[in-house]
Amino acid sequence: KIEKRFRVEARRPSWLLVFFFFWLVWRMLAWLLVVLSVGFQVVYGTAVLNGETKRWHKVELTWLGPFASETGDPNPFLDYRLTVTFAHSASGKSLVVPGFFAADGDAAETSATEGDQWRVNFSPDELGTWEYTVSFVTGANVAVSNDPGTPMSPDGDTGSFVVTETDKSWPDFRQRGRLIYVGERYLKFAGTNDYFLKLGSDSPEGLLDFEDFDNTPELNPGQRRSWSAHLQDWKEGDPTWQEGKGKGLIGAINYLSGRNLNAVSFLTHSYLGSDGNVFIYLGPKERFRIDISKLDQWGIVFDHMTTMGIFAHFKFGEAQSLNSWDNGTLGIERKLYYRELVSRFSHLLALNWNLGEEVVFPVDAIPYTNERRIKMRDTAFRQNRGLIIPIETIKSFASYIVSVDPYGHNVALHTYPTEDVKGPAYEAIIGFDAIRTASLQSNSFLNTTFEDALRWVNASTVAGSPLVVTSDEQGPWESGILADSLDPEHDLNRSSVLWPHFLAGGAGFESYAGWWFFPQSDLSLNDYRSRDKWWTQMLRVFEFFLGFDLPFW
Repeated sequence: KIEKRFRVEARRPSWLLVFFFFWLVWRMLAWLLVVLSVGFQVVYGTAVLNGETKRWHKVELTWLGPFASETGDPNPFLDYRLTVTFAHSASGKSLVVPGFFAADGDAAETSATEGDQWRVNFSPDELGTWEYTVSFVTGANVAVSNDPGTPMSPDGDTGSFVVTETDKSWPDFRQRGRLIYVGERYLKFAGTNDYFLKLGSDSPEGLLDFEDFDNTPELNPGQRRSWSAHLQDWKEGDPTWQEGKGKGLIGAINYLSGRNLNAVSFLTHSYLGSDGNVFIYLGPKERFRIDISKLDQWGIVFDHMTTMGIFAHFKFGEAQSLNSWDNGTLGIERKLYYRELVSRFSHLLALNWNLGEEVVFPVDAIPYTNERRIKMRDTAFRQNRGLIIPIETIKSFASYIVSVDPYGHNVALHTYPTEDVKGPAYEAIIGFDAIRTASLQSNSFLNTTFEDALRWVNASTVAGSPLVVTSDEQGPWESGILADSLDPEHDLNRSSVLWPHFLAGGAGFESYAGWWFFPQSDLSLNDYRSRDKWWTQMLRVFEFFLGFDLPFW
């Protein structure tokens, strides 16, 4: 009996092993089905990869790193530095891409303020195998310094992925590739080798002053937008966040793309300026703490711009806020501001970094409206020879941006429109490789648009360093280009600014809607259909240059 019982007991583990084996197989199959159903999520090294590994597409790599919060210590934006080197052995290319703190990895949906997810956005330009190596270090202000820092996980992580050809079609920029400067007065698409003519809207500069974005308070009453007029333009399958938010602005982008326009501009910081409600921080006066969920929501809109063929014209600030970082110098505050925007959005294929709306600005033009502006005026007169920030300092801003942007996107200079300001400023950037776009203001009543564009096209070409010359604001500032209801023919703007700019060799045109005094102005614009007739007139430029296949370059 004892022997028989022993034999029975001895057999029991074998049934347990069989059960465990089938349970393990079932769990593995379940995990595999989840991965296959998601389709886009695969693990390489210790990174989680999201996105389509296709040429020109956004590839998002996320690592488990130290737990942090937006308000915590160490500061996750300053005291950690994530950079990832992507290498393509077949071409010999190597790109060093800055990363960022991503909270819980899904902040656009959750509004999370803390987590342990650290991310890089990458847009590969070559087919085949890309290998990556992670650098992750910590130290005081290490994100904006050359300090080697102290390595910590996931430092040293490596992996690879294979990139295949894009499957996108026009107007998606992924069908054409990244816009690049090629030493000529027009940008080119790296994928198709086509030249780019820009036509779009400069207004509203407060595009991102949108009620559906997290932490976008109405500091200036009446200027936060709903974009409700464009809810009709949102389509099933278009992106949203938090149970349907974002449809109005996504619809506005759809409308512009549907009208065959290809550009919008927007401020990423408007506090103290005309609009006042846009900033990347937890608060308008904060400079070291970033609002992660808001920027993730911005990113959804920007990625949709790529899908719809809309060039993203980033404007880092405006004249009233030029001294908002480091008292107008290049210090920790300004470097962090630039690095956060570059790390989160430089993967976009068609953009430029504009150093600021009227970043070259005369102190005499600052109104005496408060103590701060009086102080700015007096300090600038003493230190900067009549400018709020001297041009050499502004050039140092551009050099820093170029140093952290792995893709070499164009940096643009926009100035106050008077000759005594713009003349020396644009002359100073000819041959300066960090700034390759002259972003001009013009005035419909002065009839100087042709001469102004031609001057900088010719001067920079003769110097052997052609500038990309664009018309990005039209005056007079009070009215700009009025809504169709007030000016249905648009004869003056068509004849004195639009066509003269392009016939002089200009590369792009963004319409400014005037300031405050008229309906659907820059500060109140909430419906792009208010200028539907004007868009039709603008599109004649495409019909002429592209429709007749003219060699405008």
